[in-house]
Parts: sequence; structure tokens; C-alpha cells
Amino acid sequence: MSNSSSDQTPNRTARPAIGLAFVMLGSILAWALRSQDLSTLIIAVIGRFPQLLDPSLHSDSVVCLRSQIELLQNFSTQILARNDWVAGEMRPRPVAVGIRLKFLLIAATTDVSIIIPTLNEEKYLAKCLDSLVNQSWHGSFEIIVVDGGSTDRTVHVAEKYADKVFIEPSLRVGAARNLGARNARGGILAFIDADTIANAHWLEAITRGFHEESMAVGLTGPTLPYDGQLYDIITYRLWTIYLQRILLHFEMPHVIGFNCAYRRAPFLQVGGFDEENVMSEDIKLAHKIRRYGKIKFDRHMSALTSARRFRRYGRAYIAGLYIMNGFSTLLLNKSHSDYPPVR
Repeated sequence: MSNSSSDQTPNRTARPAIGLAFVMLGSILAWALRSQDLSTLIIAVIGRFPQLLDPSLHSDSVVCLRSQIELLQNFSTQILARNDWVAGEMRPRPVAVGIRLKFLLIAATTDVSIIIPTLNEEKYLAKCLDSLVNQSWHGSFEIIVVDGGSTDRTVHVAEKYADKVFIEPSLRVGAARNLGARNARGGILAFIDADTIANAHWLEAITRGFHEESMAVGLTGPTLPYDGQLYDIITYRLWTIYLQRILLHFEMPHVIGFNCAYRRAPFLQVGGFDEENVMSEDIKLAHKIRRYGKIKFDRHMSALTSARRFRRYGRAYIAGLYIMNGFSTLLLNKSHSDYPPVR
């Protein structure tokens, strides 16, 4: 089901998503090859891709794609010109024996703290919380809601389910998650958003993932929209499944904040989520914590989320914003300064 005002046929909606896939994969190839000639060729091929798009597509979508490609070309030029390539810095550095022992001790526990930042989420929060209290896993866990000063009934809904509710007006999402983490008792910190629904085996996948790999410091999994159309599903699959796994392989982790989990000790050690930016706080955390161990992708740690931002601001714009901001943060350490609200 979708509230979108315009319906598109599957063939038309698939083409922009395929275009975005070529842009993303081409950029990764350019990064991996690190050859001036080959990278230039790849970028040139990508630049011609909009010419292959169906002319019947809306003109604004084509313009948006072309704009995204121009930005990617600029990013690639800057990256290829740099001599101080940062990929080597992403390799895990040797972990001290004391820290290794601490990780192993934490791995023996099953306590999980689930942290949810909220702001005027009355419409969505109950479904999220209901999915958490009905998990197949029967170990010990707590639910922590950190509210940023809601004016609707969000806090009232949270108090029906959550073990702890904190109200701190004007906190950005990264700061809200960090506040919940500091007040958590679990050895594992799991993060999910109010408009996201965990599958019934979500907690089971998280605890199993950490127990099977004692040196894993982070986990993430696929997230698909529950209220989107074909284009939304394709975009989410590309970004939260295929691209996440590719980036992890190249030691450039992009762990999405609304479906992730970390060990508490290294999370606090690196300072948690970035609190200054409204976007990329999750990417920056993954980069910091990656130095202390592995970040794993687990297909069983799946969730469904709302595509409301796509509907409100347009699919091409939001998809382009996510892609460009992600690569800008990963490759240039520069984050977008404005994230359009949906409340």
C-alpha cells in the first residue's frame, strides 16, 4: 500500500533505481581500482547513462539523476587527486589484550538494551514497540525511549511499553541515542527508529551474531519499506542490502542507524554517535568503531521501515540525497547539512 499521489508501472519505476545502482557500483569500482585512467573511463560511462533512460520518465527525475552524476564526478575528481588516501586507516588496528578480554566477557552475556529516539511519533511508535515486546527471543532485554520534546501522545505511548523513558527537548538523533546508551544496562546496544518494525527474530539474530563472532563490535541487516511502491523497495534493497555488504567488504562501513547493534564497551569508548550533524551520525560511528573489531551484516536481522520521507519529498530527491551524502561522508568526510523532516 502507498499514499503516493502518482502510480507508475513497474518498468518505469525500475529504471531510475537501476540508474542509481550503476552510479553507486561505478563509484565503488573507481575507488577499488584507484587507477586514474580506469577511473576516468568508469566515470565517463556513468555520465552517459541518463541518455539510456526512457524518455517517458518525468523530466525532474532525469534532471535529478544527471545532477547526482555530476556531483559524483566532482567527488571522484577530488578523491583521485588526493595522495593521502584514507582507505588504509579503516583497517582494524591491533586490539589490546585487555579490550579483547572485555569483549569476550561481554559476549558471554545476553542482556540487550534497545534504544529508540522519538519526536512526535505517536502514529508509528506503537507498531515499533509491539514488534519488540513480541520477539521470539526470551532472554533479558530492556526498551529505552529517548524523546526530544514531543507535543503529541508519543511519551504516553512509550510509557505503556518502555522500561525507561527520557525526555530531553531539542536533542539531535545522535545525542538522543547516546543518552539512551549511557543509561543502558545491557552489554549489547540495539538501535531502531520509531517508524521501523523489527521482525520477530530480530533480537535472536543480534545475540546469535555477537555470540558466534566474539570479536564483532557491530551488526546490521536489511531494511525494506512496508508502505512503499516498487521503486522504494528496489532502492532500499540496493542501499541496505547489496551496497552495505559491498562497502563492508571494502572496509568502508555504512551502518544505518535505524537497524543496527553494537557492543556497549567499544561504543562508549569511541564516543557513540556523532552529535553535531543531522545526517551521517551513523556512518561516522561505524568508521570509528570499525577500528576495534568486525562489523557484520546478518540477513536475519531484518526490519521494515516507513517510506514516508520518499512520499513527502519525492523519491528521486531523497534517494539522491541518501546516495550523495553517503558517498560524500565515506570518501570526503563531509556530511550534508540539511535533512528534511517528516513530522
